[in-house]
Amino acid sequence: MSSLKEAWEIQLLTQYQKKGLFARRGLIQIFLDEINHNLQKKNRTDTYDKFGLDDNEVVGILQIGLIAHIMMFIEDLAIICTSIKDGTIEYYKFLDAEGDKELGKTIKKFFDSVNTLTEDDVLKILSYDTSSFNFKSKEEKDILEEIIKKNVEKTQNFLKRLAIFTHNHHKIFRRYKHAGFPIITNVKIPEDIQDYKTYNFMSIAFTSKEELTKEIATLPFSKSVLETYGVLKQDIFEFLGTISMNKSISLIKKINGILPHEYSVFRKILTDSEKHILNDIWKRIEEQYPNVIDNEKLGTNVNSEFMEWYVNLNKYTKSSFES
Repeated sequence: MSSLKEAWEIQLLTQYQKKGLFARRGLIQIFLDEINHNLQKKNRTDTYDKFGLDDNEVVGILQIGLIAHIMMFIEDLAIICTSIKDGTIEYYKFLDAEGDKELGKTIKKFFDSVNTLTEDDVLKILSYDTSSFNFKSKEEKDILEEIIKKNVEKTQNFLKRLAIFTHNHHKIFRRYKHAGFPIITNVKIPEDIQDYKTYNFMSIAFTSKEELTKEIATLPFSKSVLETYGVLKQDIFEFLGTISMNKSISLIKKINGILPHEYSVFRKILTDSEKHILNDIWKRIEEQYPNVIDNEKLGTNVNSEFMEWYVNLNKYTKSSFES
């Protein structure tokens, strides 16, 4: 018999897989679309004109907002990976944690460790486990081991790329969230900065903990930059969808881990023989390990907070500054 806590946690992970992922990806896409509209001067929101902002200033502001949403997607990934690697799915607890498990420290620790993640660490994140499964043939075993090896390698390379992006954008992200937007957009790139010579313009953020002008972070812009954001958005979506699905299946079936499915091989082009073997393996997994936890039947005996803003909404329909 499974506990109500287990059922709720599986439901939380399933909801993230079904809805949270699409919310994160969708918000990033909205910013990408809005930037492209401004670049093409098509379907452009006229709100910006009212503040006297030119096109580059608008694009620079939207780029920073876009990065913030990508960074939040990446933070999801860091805490979910950390939780799964540690053998739980209590990732929601990091939000209110203190000390060494405080959210920011947990995310930093994860990305500081990506270069030293072992194969075993990655297998845990992917929820792969071959120990409880009997292979029918050496060919079957060899094919599975090769797919798993490739998925581990792709995961390691992907996480290293994410660590670079996170390190590069962390200070700008924090200033965007917490520091009154100490960022200047549409800055002309000096001719002597050769590393940025192919970009259109840049934004600069004041990031020093001491004096305002002691340290800045630079953020260049070009259409190629947008392409990299789009690729990253889809990669995060695909990876988080895969690991959340794998972990959910493992928990529902109460097994240590699963094997790769035909649709979770990170874009590997499978031969007909490989597809047949994977489908046959999964047919046997379903027969050997039926679902143990029913995550649809959840109790409602929880503390509920009813927010004053919404209970008395009529009080807030007019501006505070109206006489």
